[in-house]
Amino acid sequence: MNPVLRPLEVERAMPVLLAALDTAGFNSLVISQLLRIGACNVLAEASIPIDRLYRFAEGGLNPKGLRSARAGYAVAEVRCNSDALAGALACEPGLQTYYVHEPLKRPDEVPTSDGPFQVVEGQLLYVREAALLATEDLASFVSKNTLSWHFLMFCTTGPARSYERLADLLSDSSCLVSGVYDGESYLIWTIRRD
Repeated sequence: MNPVLRPLEVERAMPVLLAALDTAGFNSLVISQLLRIGACNVLAEASIPIDRLYRFAEGGLNPKGLRSARAGYAVAEVRCNSDALAGALACEPGLQTYYVHEPLKRPDEVPTSDGPFQVVEGQLLYVREAALLATEDLASFVSKNTLSWHFLMFCTTGPARSYERLADLLSDSSCLVSGVYDGESYLIWTIRRD
């Protein structure tokens, strides 16, 4: 089974996006107006009932895999939909740069193997240019940065640039991605192109 893009009501999905943006230091009152002019989709199996899709904080949406032992506990491996997200973003017209919020590290803690980053208003963002990433590399980048409680990606149609304000990054973004379902999948907001 493969996850597909499932449309959602923006108003019902907005709290998830606002919570992720709040973690990154955004003023959610200002942002909610911008988000209303977009469309939301979630990556989920076609067979999942629509009412279940709005329970964003609950895991268990994806089938569980084999159990593995971690720190003395048996943990069911759950597939993350990072491959499906990479495929969906590759189909979005004009996306050129991805900025992923890193909530756990300070700039002096980032190893060179993590690649390019910038700090905007105290928030650490990894930066990747779409032209330099194969779909598999984007999926790996997403998976590596997905936490069960937080994932936030800004996608812009312009080349990578340095931002002084988070508000400028948000206004340049034509797509936002937030982690949902305990890090198993992603909510994708795109600006409405009328």
